[in-house]
Amino acid sequence: MSSGRSDDRAARLVGLAAADHSTREALLARGELFDGYHPEMRAVHEANACELEAMIDARGWPRTSDVGEDAAQAAFLVANHAISLPGLQRKALRMMEALDGDDARAREVAVLGDRIRFNEGRPQRYGAIIDWDAEGTLGPGPLEDPDEVEARRARVGMEPLGEELARLQARADEEGERPPGEWAERRRQMHAFFVGVGYRR
Repeated sequence: MSSGRSDDRAARLVGLAAADHSTREALLARGELFDGYHPEMRAVHEANACELEAMIDARGWPRTSDVGEDAAQAAFLVANHAISLPGLQRKALRMMEALDGDDARAREVAVLGDRIRFNEGRPQRYGAIIDWDAEGTLGPGPLEDPDEVEARRARVGMEPLGEELARLQARADEEGERPPGEWAERRRQMHAFFVGVGYRR
């Protein structure tokens, strides 16, 4: 076992991910998860993101070889959920893109890159971020060079888009998530949110 796996960052990162998951589960149990961006969820995301940013500013991105697989996944999760902090998401993406060898995490780079594109209102490259469309169907929305999406997904270890959509639809059915009643209003609110936090103009 690498000595880095006893790194104090590892336990802290896993704890941040656990706080994210437990808050989500609590909101789901209360029937409040799908009613916009819940203030409790946002508070956890932002607190986690601030801690991650302090960590990466001090010691760089948490490499798998230093902190272990679970903590590396947790660092990605925190960055991916920091949707109100574009500066952190972009910084995290640059750091993750710079990783090499066994520390490189191509799938997570693809997902975070698509998250940023989605937040900016640009077409995705991998279809990683799934949302409801105007017809009440889950999908990735506009795609860059859509004929090549499946090949790009395969290269970074992502499942075929159809399989992911079926899996996410099954989860939505299980958790009771439904398409928004007023899709256009929801899109307007999302746009206003991303303008407000600095992702869009």
